[in-house]
Amino acid sequence: MNEVVLISLGAVAGALLRYATHVWLEQPGQLLPLPTLIVNLLGSLLIGWLYGAGWLGANEQLRLLAAVGFLGSLTTFSAFSLDTLRRIEAGHWGWALGYVLLSVLGGLAAVAGGSLLGRWGRGAF
Repeated sequence: MNEVVLISLGAVAGALLRYATHVWLEQPGQLLPLPTLIVNLLGSLLIGWLYGAGWLGANEQLRLLAAVGFLGSLTTFSAFSLDTLRRIEAGHWGWALGYVLLSVLGGLAAVAGGSLLGRWGRGAF
């Protein structure tokens, strides 16, 4: 099957599951973003299972459908988690820690910077 079709089918399913999770679990004023936490943890569990079972390297079509399409649409946190695990397994603990810190702190800085740019662009300063 065409790679684009596989990725697209997986992406649609992942996006729908993410949306359904938010509709089902989102509460106004919720301090813990439970829907996001759940999809991130679920995506990490699923990509870990696919990786541990050896399916990601053995079946390119499954990798495109499940990992790239479905999990990529559900959450990119799963890919981040797998990338970190692979560095730990290779004995690169320092690189793994650096990657985690850079991703989390860099992501927070990027979202804050983007928010400032957006406010500046609409004259909200």
